[in-house]
Amino acid sequence: MGMTGSGKSTFIEQCTKSPHCLSGHGLYSCTSRASIHTIQMLGRTVHLLDTPGFNDSQRSDDETLQELAYWLAAAYERGIKLSGIVYLHSITNTRLQGSAVRALNAFKRMCGEKAFCGVILATTMWDTVTADELAKAENRHEELHGKIRQDIVQYGGKLVALSAVEIDAMKILRHIIEKDRSLTLAFQQQLVDEKRLVHETDAGQVLLGHLSQRYKSLQSAAGRSHMAMVEMIDAGQRDDLHEIDNAVTEMTENMRSADKNIEQTRMALSDVRKIWEDNFNCDDEALDAAARLNEQRLKNAERRQREDARTVNISPNKTSDAFESPTPGLSSASVSQLSEAYVSMSFDELEKERRALTIQTGQRLNKRYTVHSRGSTTIGIIGTSIAAGQLIAALACVVM
Repeated sequence: MGMTGSGKSTFIEQCTKSPHCLSGHGLYSCTSRASIHTIQMLGRTVHLLDTPGFNDSQRSDDETLQELAYWLAAAYERGIKLSGIVYLHSITNTRLQGSAVRALNAFKRMCGEKAFCGVILATTMWDTVTADELAKAENRHEELHGKIRQDIVQYGGKLVALSAVEIDAMKILRHIIEKDRSLTLAFQQQLVDEKRLVHETDAGQVLLGHLSQRYKSLQSAAGRSHMAMVEMIDAGQRDDLHEIDNAVTEMTENMRSADKNIEQTRMALSDVRKIWEDNFNCDDEALDAAARLNEQRLKNAERRQREDARTVNISPNKTSDAFESPTPGLSSASVSQLSEAYVSMSFDELEKERRALTIQTGQRLNKRYTVHSRGSTTIGIIGTSIAAGQLIAALACVVM
């Protein structure tokens, strides 16, 4: 877990030792940001769950919290336990304030005291820190330690610097596997056992507090601007109204957006399920359509390759004027060879796209983890599935 841009994808790539494991990520934009990556380590099957981060420019925090609620509640209801939670924080963040503090507080509330023992908070991006900035980065690391000393660290969690990325990432996984814990988050219990609405959970309260504060701030600013407009009208300064009117319009739109975000948190788990199952269906349809289009383009490219190969093998002396070079200075054979090279390059690009689509589909959590109408659960791993009775054994270690 961690804010957007904290290095979650890099961490997973280092653990899976595959620089292409995330190559499909972002090829086609999906609503769902959660993904799953499976490796073997110390004789265990380890499932790394890459979760969406807060402060994402492409989605609101309430949407991120909804998706986390969906997956974590589904796992808890089916007896799937987390073995450890890795929270990543970029050391390049100059100050620990604003959205970074809010994300960290929401994370703490999501875990709860009982799960702190399984938390490893790792600072990232040390390889980008210059020698001149190293002392400041180390001070920021200590500042972060101060923020978690009285809770996460006190209850057994750890703070580490992820400097040698590959080595340190593997050390973290080994530590989690060797501890062999089974963690339940406060967020999971509050959603499922206590049947709280999303905004009533401890993590939801952090987000709701921020949204409510933002709404009130916008409301106050809009009110002040309104009063200023009235005063300007009374004073006959109508020519200066345009800028204030635009500002009020923008603030009103922002208020509507904040109000909508607040309403998105006032949901029961059943409502969240419906929304996200619809999202998954739309994502899957879009990915399937992209895969079908890719296959059709590949077939067309293969056909063009065969046609160009036949064209190159035809002797120019036996051809009609149709094989004359349309470009001065190039023979007809050269034109055919250039065309073949272009088609071959296009074919290679389409093959890469097909592999990327396959990877992206395989990383989708709902493709691996399906719940049928009768309540049976399966986790498929690239075409294979595991029945409910084998579920816990298969999920020997789940790391989020």
